[in-house]
Formats: sequence, C-alpha cells, structure tokens
Amino acid sequence: MKKILNPVLILCLIIITISAAQAQRKSWNIAVFAEPSDYYKVKINGELQPTGFAFEVDPGEIHLEVWAPHHEVFDTTFTYISGKITIYARLVQTQELREYQKITSEQNDLRRQNYLTVGLAGAAALGAIINYNQLGKNKYIQRRQELGNRYDLPSYGDQGLENAESSLRRSRTLQYGLYAATAGFTAWGISKILKIRKINPPELKEDKSFILDDLGFAPNMQGGGMQGYLRFKF
Repeated sequence: MKKILNPVLILCLIIITISAAQAQRKSWNIAVFAEPSDYYKVKINGELQPTGFAFEVDPGEIHLEVWAPHHEVFDTTFTYISGKITIYARLVQTQELREYQKITSEQNDLRRQNYLTVGLAGAAALGAIINYNQLGKNKYIQRRQELGNRYDLPSYGDQGLENAESSLRRSRTLQYGLYAATAGFTAWGISKILKIRKINPPELKEDKSFILDDLGFAPNMQGGGMQGYLRFKF
C-alpha cells in the first residue's frame, strides 16, 4: 500500500507547491528595463523597490527613479491610469566613470602595443641568431674561395670568389639590420612600459549612492511591540 501511496503523495505535494507558487506570484502593471542591465535599482514614489523589473502601482501620479552604480539617476514623473506599461531607461555614465574608462582604455592600448613590440623584438633576435650561423658559413666559404684563388687551386675562380663575397656582404647587412631591429623594438617596448607606469587611473571608488541611511527599531503602531526598520536613499 505504501508503494502506491508514496507516488500519490509526492504528486499531491507537487501540485500544492505549484499552486502556492502561482498564488504568491506577484502581479504587476509597470515593467522597468534599464541599460546597463546587469544591475540597477528602481525607486517608485520615494520607495526603494526589491531587485527586479516588474512592479505594481496604484493609479495616480508616479515618480520613478532608476539608478545603477556610477550612473546618473534616471528621473521621470507620469500619471498611471490602467493597463500594463513598459519603461526603458538608458542610464548616463558619471563623469568619474567616463574618465576612468578613458584612461584604462589608453593603458590597455599601450599594453597591446607593448606585447606587439616584445613579439617583434623576439622575432628579430631569433632571426639574428639564425643569420649569425649563416654568416659564419658564408665567411668560411668566402675565405676558402679567396685562398683557392690565391694558390690557383682547381675549381676555384674569380666568379666563385665574387659570389662568396656577395653572399657574405648580404649576411652582414642582414645581421646588422636584425641587431638594429632588435634594439629598436626593445627600446620601443620599454618606452611603452614607462608610459603605462606614468598613467595613474583615478580610483573608481565603490558607488554608494544607494546607502543604508538608518537602522534600528521603532514601536509597532498596529500590533504593539517593536519592529525593525531600514531606510535607504540615493
């Protein structure tokens, strides 16, 4: 019998839970959406609302305020009559936030440039190492051709010596160029690092426009005793 009743009881509990949730579901007639949408607070007629976007108001004049950290307060007043309405608020960044973003953006650009210069300096240094080995080989070939021509050895001639000297000159020129590129990119990267260190972005302090104004206990005028209270403001 237990095996039959347990699923029935579970099903009944599920139905009761769903019914209770639907009964407790808050009705609404005003929806407020703000940008930025990650975090914002709504105040209606001076009352700070619970976090959310759907609220219920009575007909009459509505004073609506919407706020997000480091943004100016969106403030509007209108008369609500009936039906469901939706309000979209685009919040304006504070001057402090705009300055902070501008400076941090400049720092990020300098960091990206620095990463590029480090990569280019590394590539130039690697090229110099590879070409240094080739330079040694070309120098050896040129010296061998020079000695072969001096002693009139077979298979050595002026053309071979000219080709060897030309290859040696190219390797030397490339080597000097790679040294210069490595030094130049390194100096460029150091200058970017120094610029980054000189930039001190303003400290973006925690925005406490919504602050706890008061905390305490007051007499309960309706049922006697004491009741706790919190007051918020922005």
